[in-house]
Amino acid sequence: MLGEDEQHLMHLLRKRLAYYLERLSISRRSHALQEELTCLSQLAAIYEKLFNFAQALEYHKLLLALSQRMGTKEWQEIALYNIGNCYFQLRQDHDAIKYFTKLVKITCETENRVLHIAGISALGTSYQNLGQFEIAIEHFKNQLAISYEINQRICQKSALDSLANVYQCLGNYQESLRYKQKVLIIAQEMEDIKAIGDALGNIAGIYLQLQEWHQAISYCNKSLLLAKAIDNQSLVMISFNILGQAYKGLHHYHQAIDCLTTSLNISDELGESRVRSVILHGLNDLSKKMNLSEPVREYNIESLSIHRQPIEAIGVTHHHLVKQDCASAPYQQSVNLLQDIGNQQNQQQLLFNLGYIYYSSARFSQAMGFLQSAFILAQAQKNHREVAKLSLILGNNLQRLHHSEEAIYYYRYAYKIYQILGDKYQIQKMLKFMDKLGLKL
Repeated sequence: MLGEDEQHLMHLLRKRLAYYLERLSISRRSHALQEELTCLSQLAAIYEKLFNFAQALEYHKLLLALSQRMGTKEWQEIALYNIGNCYFQLRQDHDAIKYFTKLVKITCETENRVLHIAGISALGTSYQNLGQFEIAIEHFKNQLAISYEINQRICQKSALDSLANVYQCLGNYQESLRYKQKVLIIAQEMEDIKAIGDALGNIAGIYLQLQEWHQAISYCNKSLLLAKAIDNQSLVMISFNILGQAYKGLHHYHQAIDCLTTSLNISDELGESRVRSVILHGLNDLSKKMNLSEPVREYNIESLSIHRQPIEAIGVTHHHLVKQDCASAPYQQSVNLLQDIGNQQNQQQLLFNLGYIYYSSARFSQAMGFLQSAFILAQAQKNHREVAKLSLILGNNLQRLHHSEEAIYYYRYAYKIYQILGDKYQIQKMLKFMDKLGLKL
């Protein structure tokens, strides 16, 4: 059920919707084109607030068509950006790229540097979503160069953050670290306390991936101090989790358990079940190392209960959240958490990264839980390419664990998605791969 605030918001949005639909009808009858532009823009914005991006898209397209007939470049720029953004939200990245490319072209003509940079940045993120990391890097570097030209510090920070995230996805942690340290410098120069805390936490996370435990602890202690000072509970939770993992790496198991337990308690307060599963994995691993049989059973059972939530239930929960305004507490906490982690893709990418680290180091049993959680989130978000990618990795992981029947299930799942997407290149790769394994689709 919606709370009172959400119900009030929905009531206001419905009233605004009716108001602008009536005004749109009047403006069309009286041929008041400027008024029609305003109404189309407002209707699209309302549907975006309702997270109905498909409907918002229709009004943005009507706005674009009208502004092109009128020859108003300013409205065309806004419409192109919003159409690209709607496609981005709908996970239709190829369509998003089409409109962001048009935006970049028109803003070159109009010299609208703000929307020009926004378009380039959006192109980088869209290509990153498609796994075309080198093209994404080109766009983010272009964004960085232009932001330096116009001395726009926020855009510089955004570009550096994006570059760091792409290199982190590629597993190039040293390069990611280099860019994150530049982000920290800008945040310090801007005296943005939250951004400084986030950057420190992100750097600590990269050092954790590099297994430089002392550096991870040093940066994490700094991020923890700032997080507590500004009462950023999401960052406090992440910081304690990183500290716990770092202490575990140093074999300081009691300190590790204290930190992870604190992080776990905060995840309860914030209702972050997915992060809770990551922490539980850490506690379960620690309990095994310390031969604590009872906690092993408790942590493992709870972790499994989180991972085994039905896919349909996750989908319903996600759908319920996105139908509410972004002020909805669980949704907003999730957004804040992703910012704190420094991963602008989504929580699914974080879980994938963790799973892939275990997979790469041949710790296939430990990789399984993280990869399954990432798979469920990708399905809930209807991110088909991510689902296909995760299906392949889950198949490989299960193959390594000698669970051939389950592995074939995931390979077939990936194959079906690539068929639906019409990705002939991936289909051919899959056929060759399966043939090499002696398996039939």
